[in-house]
Parts: sequence; C-alpha cells; structure tokens
Amino acid sequence: LFNNPEAYNSCMRAYLGTGEEAYAYNAVRILTSTIADWFVKDSINGANTLALSAQVYDFPNTVAEMSRNPFMTAEKFALLMKGIYATSQRAVDQWSNSEETNNWGTSDATAVMISALTYPEFRVVDEPLIDGGYGNGKLGGWKAVGEHRLAYTLDKFLFPDGSCIEVSVSYTKYILNTTGVRLFNIIKGLGLDARECISEEVLELLEKYLLYLMNVSTPIAKGGGWQQGQGSAYTETAFQLYTELVNVLNNPYFNW
Repeated sequence: LFNNPEAYNSCMRAYLGTGEEAYAYNAVRILTSTIADWFVKDSINGANTLALSAQVYDFPNTVAEMSRNPFMTAEKFALLMKGIYATSQRAVDQWSNSEETNNWGTSDATAVMISALTYPEFRVVDEPLIDGGYGNGKLGGWKAVGEHRLAYTLDKFLFPDGSCIEVSVSYTKYILNTTGVRLFNIIKGLGLDARECISEEVLELLEKYLLYLMNVSTPIAKGGGWQQGQGSAYTETAFQLYTELVNVLNNPYFNW
C-alpha cells in the first residue's frame, strides 16, 4: 500500500544534496501520483493500522522537505494535505479488536497524536472526545482521541514491574521507541513543550516502561520469536531512549 515514502523522500534528499531539479520533479511526481492513487483505489480505508501509522509518522518530514521543492504548487500541497487528513482521520475511525492489542494500539494512538500536534489548522483537531466506536478507543477530535488512547493503551499493556503485557523486552522497547522517542522528536521539532502536549499520566507510564528496560540485566527465556537470550542487550537501547526522555521526565534516578 504505502510503499512510496522512501522513493519520494530519497528523490527529495538527492535534490537538496545536489541541486539537480530532475530529483525535485520526480519527488513531486511520485508523491502526488501515490496520494491520488489512494483516493482512486480507496486504499486508505483498506490499510491496516501498522501501515497507516507508518505513513502518518512520515508525513511531517514529507511536508518539511516538500516545502523546499520548486515544483510543489498550491494545488499539489492541497492534495498532500488531503492525504494527511484522510489517513489521520482513518486512524481515528478504525479502532477495532486489533487496535485493542499492544503494538497496534500504541501505533494508532501515537499516529493520531502526531497528526493532532502537527496540523492544528484542521478544525477536527480540537473537537471534544465522544463515546463511540469499538471497545475503549473513543472517537472525536484528534487531540482528545490521541491523549485518551495513549493513556489507555500504555496503562492496559503495562505490568506493575514496567514490563509489556506480551512479556517481551523487545515489545517494551517498541512501545518506548514509538510512543516515546518518535512522538517526543516530533514535539521537539515543532518547538513545543512536551509537558504541555502530553499528560502527566502518559509521562508516568512511559517512565515505568523505561525504568524496566534500563534494569533488565539478567538472561530472559525465549518466548516465541519475541525475545531471546540476554536482556542486557537492550540496555544500550534504553540509554538511547533515556537521552530523549530524561529532560522531559526529570526523574532523579535517570539523572543519577
């Protein structure tokens, strides 16, 4: 489905690095034809959450890079924004039994929150949270839905010791990397204050996940294909995540 982000982003990076306008032209060509194709084939409504979320994660970078493309007209930007709106709204609407599970739910919640923070010009962003939809996903404005789903999924998938409900260090890492680092990088790039964008409840839950990942230093039994061998292999990842989150969490233990 969404198999072209790397194609048009690579062309755009090539243009920025070389100044060759052929790269800029093809970046716009691939981008606009891809989004137009989504609407013709109704591909967005058929996308699964992981593919949809990956596309939403990529959009802020696409907008930033394409704004420097000499072939991006107002009409082409309008098409890009329509694609952003449609994929983001689909992420809000498609909550189902799949999203009530671990990585699908956190991916969806993060995607909705990223769109809410990045595109405040859409009126739907600030609409209130309403009951409806499947399970406890809720519906309504993007920001309210994103905040609710982040808190709901992080709490639902967290054991008291900070480990992920799938009993997997790699899934704990996935949650932190998706909800923590990816979201915080967007907030930082927008020049926003994370504590004004993310609730204290979500920050506290992320802190528990991070504390668990930092303290895993013993061998862990293999569980399916999720986790094998030495848990300490993840401490380097924990440190990388720590450097992104520590200033926001302001935990004395992390500082030590």
